[in-house]
Amino acid sequence: MPLRSGKKYLTLHLCHSCNGGYYSNPNFDYKCSDCWGYCAKNGIMNGKEFGKKCEEWAKDNILDEDGCKFILKNRFISDLHLFNFLVGIFENTGKYITAETGLKLFKANPSNNRGHIVGSFIADWWNIKSRRVTEGKKWPPYMDCYYGNYSDLIDEWPGYRNENTIPPKKPRGKNNDMINNEIMMGIRY
Repeated sequence: MPLRSGKKYLTLHLCHSCNGGYYSNPNFDYKCSDCWGYCAKNGIMNGKEFGKKCEEWAKDNILDEDGCKFILKNRFISDLHLFNFLVGIFENTGKYITAETGLKLFKANPSNNRGHIVGSFIADWWNIKSRRVTEGKKWPPYMDCYYGNYSDLIDEWPGYRNENTIPPKKPRGKNNDMINNEIMMGIRY
């Protein structure tokens, strides 16, 4: 934008390295922050690296295949028993369930109570999606809101500086206030 003095104010520069339409900065040698390597130089993970580390965390913190099969054999138990079952598994092993296993548990008795119970114990909660997925993998929208990531991919999250943010939030587990609300759930302990 030209000024009356003839100088230009807020000169727009496009990155001359990637030609991706990103704006450059004179501090980055007229490159966008990604081409300049700002993230790598300052210890910030990009979205793909962050997503990969979150997937690794989930893989390390979920039950093994036999444990998931055992849970699915008991998917038709009452909500109170399912809650106690998942709490017992978590307290004894420190492991959560996958979104795939959680969806099968939810579909066995699709109710709000069951959704809140199952959603609290899902390690890879970013896979809870209600949009842009096939019908067989679709969760109810309220689950995507409360426990998921609004159907966004974990790879599209902004970068983080340290390892303490992996995953960005832990599953709520037995301390979920949606479950521990006697009025809402109608469950007595």
